[in-house]
Amino acid sequence: MYLQYYLEQLDCLNMPKFLIKYLNVPSLLRLKRVGYFCGMDYASKDIYNFSEYISRYDHSLSVSLLTYKLTHDKCATLAGLFHDIATPCFSHVIDYMNKDYDIQESTEVFTDYILNSDKYLINCLSIDDIDIKDVSDFKKYSVVDSKRPKLCADRLDGIILNAIGWTKNITK
Repeated sequence: MYLQYYLEQLDCLNMPKFLIKYLNVPSLLRLKRVGYFCGMDYASKDIYNFSEYISRYDHSLSVSLLTYKLTHDKCATLAGLFHDIATPCFSHVIDYMNKDYDIQESTEVFTDYILNSDKYLINCLSIDDIDIKDVSDFKKYSVVDSKRPKLCADRLDGIILNAIGWTKNITK
């Protein structure tokens, strides 16, 4: 309910035409089954009563739409769309095992491999004459990702999604 409203505010219904084909990239579609809340949305409902399911795909889409609204840069927008492509199930929980819970970047080493292995994505980028290096290194776009405590699309979207799904303290 609120997620849909939020996406509408980001003009999801009138998203840039170039972006539409990228929403069907197989490695991105996998993120529809990876929850945004690190598995807590599967925990006991009496402890964690999330208002609605939010996936890493939803997060990736909203980060890309925020990025596009701020930059109108195709490469930065696609980098925002693919910034969490390497996220495993239960998201950042693995960062504790990898002793990377402070910066939560341990799984990002697989980003290039995943993107370069996706034939559909490679074809789309080829059609648009975009080098994969321009979308796989999302950290080069500070609007997509910045070191804490600086604000970026990823962090701003995280605040909004947490307010929608977990704390439920945001209204239209």
